[in-house]
Amino acid sequence: MSSHPAIPPSPSIEGAGEALKALVRMFQALFFLLRILIILTFVFLIFSGAFYVKPQYEVMLFRFGKLQSKMVKNEAGQRVEDEVLRPGDWYWAWPYPVSRRKQIPAQMSVTVGTDKAFMPKVNPNDITPGMPKQTVLRPGEDGYLLTGDKNIVHASWTLTYRVTDPKRYYLEFYDDSETILKAGADPRDAPPPEGGKELIRNVLVNAVLCETATWSIEDVIVKSRSVDGEIETLQDGVKKRVLALVGTDKLDLGITVQEVSLTVVLPPTATQDAFDRVFEASTSRDTMIKLAEGYREQVVPGANGEAFKILSAARVYRQTIKASVVAQGERFKSLLAMYKEKPEAVLVALYGDTIRDVLERVDTKYIIHTPDGGARQEIRLLLGAEPQKPKSKVR
Repeated sequence: MSSHPAIPPSPSIEGAGEALKALVRMFQALFFLLRILIILTFVFLIFSGAFYVKPQYEVMLFRFGKLQSKMVKNEAGQRVEDEVLRPGDWYWAWPYPVSRRKQIPAQMSVTVGTDKAFMPKVNPNDITPGMPKQTVLRPGEDGYLLTGDKNIVHASWTLTYRVTDPKRYYLEFYDDSETILKAGADPRDAPPPEGGKELIRNVLVNAVLCETATWSIEDVIVKSRSVDGEIETLQDGVKKRVLALVGTDKLDLGITVQEVSLTVVLPPTATQDAFDRVFEASTSRDTMIKLAEGYREQVVPGANGEAFKILSAARVYRQTIKASVVAQGERFKSLLAMYKEKPEAVLVALYGDTIRDVLERVDTKYIIHTPDGGARQEIRLLLGAEPQKPKSKVR
């Protein structure tokens, strides 16, 4: 045995050991929670990056602001690289802010209008009884159009188009200042930019201004005019100008114009009553013309049928008379030849034919024999008593 006594452990060292163990256990728990957090973050990144393109929509995917391309299936079922993700399939991308996806309409019609660019501040159709009518045009507040004969007219137009090249439409004419998100909305689902839409609205306004300036006020009100014997409508003229502007190389918007419509056309408010009277007169005129055309459609076919019937009867009568005259001529020629040979026989035959013809036309015939020597002859005919008339009854 050692001569030195055993030294008992210090209480401070034992306390420090327990604290170190507690610290180690705490770090172990933290590292475990960190591993769980890392795993959950990884799972979140995996699943949050997957997205489905809804029907009637397409998606453009950006990574750090650069448009990305993906392998997609084309109409033939082959996988090709495309910068626009088509609907009806699942895709994956890094979460925001690394990647950003923009959902855009696919094969959907978009409508823009001139709004109040050419309309008065107070629409005459919205004026209720008792409201004063506007008799003065206020530049800067009221919109209007100038016609070719230096008159003023108000109108409202709409244009319907379909986006056929999303990349050009949404990238070349992008306007980020108009992209406004609602509170709490996901930035990845930002609405499509309005730059192209506003540009198309300006194209429509420009086409309407230029086309209306070549029309008279009367033609604008009725929306059509006659050019070289052909009817031209105001809508067709504006649509031609829109197509000419949209189809240029400098303004290739990546759209297809479907329809251009004139929704409202109004004269100036101060002259509304006069134009209403003119319109009523024009409507009455058109009504009378339609009634006359309807009467003509009823009478002319009957008159044509009656004329055809009379002409047909006249042709038949002409043929009958002509045939009769030809037959009589041949008969007289044969009688003339016979008369030259035997005059007496021909006269007797003609006399007999005449007597027979006369007797055939008489209902009652009396044949009286004349005695020789010129003696008188008494003839008594008992024709019967005259029938009595019925007596009228006396009440």
